[in-house]
Amino acid sequence: MTHQFPPEDVNRDTMVNTKDLMVIAASLGLAKPSNPRADVNNDGIVNALDLVIVAQHIEDRTPAVEVRAFNMAAPTLPGGPVALDPAAIQGWIDLAQVEDDGSAVFDLGLANLESLLVSHMPTETKLLLNYLNPFNPETWIPYQLAEATEVTVSIYSMNGSLIRTLVIPNFIA
Repeated sequence: MTHQFPPEDVNRDTMVNTKDLMVIAASLGLAKPSNPRADVNNDGIVNALDLVIVAQHIEDRTPAVEVRAFNMAAPTLPGGPVALDPAAIQGWIDLAQVEDDGSAVFDLGLANLESLLVSHMPTETKLLLNYLNPFNPETWIPYQLAEATEVTVSIYSMNGSLIRTLVIPNFIA
């Protein structure tokens, strides 16, 4: 009986894990990787989107008897495009360092992930537009820091009275 593996199980070991991320990371930017399964979404190039797709399935197991059929269509991500952020990339690096087996694939994969992290780090500090939620009293205020520093957020009422001050120590967002 021939089993078909889901595209996220790049190395076909019945488990989606850091080893699959490393196969992809070792081939980042290549149109013709040595392992063609590294192009998880079949878009013709191994890139961060392939990493994101696999990362969404980390710890998924492929059942030994009943394996999901390989979907020839490019996988889609819930909610549309995914923003790749430094925290996600750093998480992949941390996972990879824990499972690093010293192989050339892991070395190259870690190097590529670290390059990807550097390329996604902000170069200047910015306060971005906030996102209001009209259905509850919350708002999300995104910002980017070019270097680790303490962040202080002061919240004022409509009449200018200070309501609350939040301090976030040495954090890069």
